[in-house]
Amino acid sequence: MQQRYKSTRGGTAQDDYSFEDALFSGYAPDGGLFVPVSLPSINREKDQYSLWSNMTFPELAYDVLVRHI
Repeated sequence: MQQRYKSTRGGTAQDDYSFEDALFSGYAPDGGLFVPVSLPSINREKDQYSLWSNMTFPELAYDVLVRHI
């Protein structure tokens, strides 16, 4: 599932933007910032925190950012 974004001001007619729309627009049409509609869940069954603690910074950055794209 692809992450969707909305404006912090909530004053846009469209309240559902793709990552690409948010990235290339900069600000929302109402002047607000784009934020995720929902936050991705962290899998506790796989002990995600332990997996992250053993990753290099580039690996960690990728694993976190890919959840928001």
